[in-house]
Amino acid sequence: MVTKSSSISNRSLSSCDTYLASYKLIIFIIRYPLFTHDFAIFSMHRLRTTARSSKLAAFKCFNEFILIDCQPVFDFLGCKTPDSWLETACKNIPILLINHCYLEQCAARNAVIMMNRYPSKTDLLLSMSKLAREELIHFERVLKILNKREIAYKALKPSRYAGLLQAEVRKQEPDKFVDSMIVGAFIEARSCERFYHLAPLLDAELTKFYTSLLQSEARHFEDYLDLAKKYTQSDISDRIDFFREIERNAILSPDPQFRFHSGMPMSHQSAA
Repeated sequence: MVTKSSSISNRSLSSCDTYLASYKLIIFIIRYPLFTHDFAIFSMHRLRTTARSSKLAAFKCFNEFILIDCQPVFDFLGCKTPDSWLETACKNIPILLINHCYLEQCAARNAVIMMNRYPSKTDLLLSMSKLAREELIHFERVLKILNKREIAYKALKPSRYAGLLQAEVRKQEPDKFVDSMIVGAFIEARSCERFYHLAPLLDAELTKFYTSLLQSEARHFEDYLDLAKKYTQSDISDRIDFFREIERNAILSPDPQFRFHSGMPMSHQSAA
């Protein structure tokens, strides 16, 4: 398991430090419910201690976390992000943010493409319109973080991930529509899953930012699935299973390049 070392001293914590400390304790307690009873008591004592340092920060942290239910995302995906990818991501924050920024653009563009391709599907138009606006807001937020950190936004070679999924989309309608929606669901679900596992490992600003994205990303994957089911008369379970295996292989197989959706890091992985 990847951990980010941090010692919580007895001094008064800032609101930002308290937010991060409280967040990590809550995540640990909920993620590992089978840990010893003594540790759980110690963790809750520490949480109350940090909360007294800044009650408002801890209160906001707790409320944001308990409102997030990512279990449907985990159940949908075929595997968890490898710890080795998380470790690599923490060492390549500039590339992570640049690629994340680009992917928010791609998500918005894809939503608009779906609207143009299927103008007669009213539910799709409404859902994709909302999704495109949200993704562009996310793009702006990542771009602001890049500017604040003086990281230049630039074009990067895309990862193999989306291409591996898109290559298996059938060419004829209505099969093409169903497959496109399923692919969209997996991309959104994986993004949400990686936000979830990254958040506790990063600095306070990025922890708060990625936590704030969880709810919308979790909803987006369900939006795509709902559309796929609504506009087809057949069971799509087999196609979901088909793409789940492709997506799983993309995540767990060695990947020579580091990107937000890249696979298992290799010893000489390129971040360029």
